[in-house]
Amino acid sequence: MLLFSPLINTGYHPGYFIILLPGNVTFPFILDKDQEFSMKSIKSDLMAQMKVDGCIDNQLLYESLKLQKWLDSNVDSLNAIKKVNEGDLNLVNTIDLQILELQNERKKQLTTF
Repeated sequence: MLLFSPLINTGYHPGYFIILLPGNVTFPFILDKDQEFSMKSIKSDLMAQMKVDGCIDNQLLYESLKLQKWLDSNVDSLNAIKKVNEGDLNLVNTIDLQILELQNERKKQLTTF
């Protein structure tokens, strides 16, 4: 678990930061005016298991990262199915429409975040 507390009287500079853990495992976080919050996760699946308490910026960051991972995984799966079934134009067209829907979901997420 990571706990952040402001430096005595000064705090840290606000910004987007990335922590590097042993094994080249990284995870991002945001610091702003409110610098007292906690982040909990497990090293083997940091992004999916991240729990943030006391910081709406980081809660929203991880919701966005989790959605992006889900969208990417679904697009990858659809592309793999599409590759195996290249000769089935109806299926390929259906998959293309599903991919387009996922891409539109991502665009929607980016404009409302």
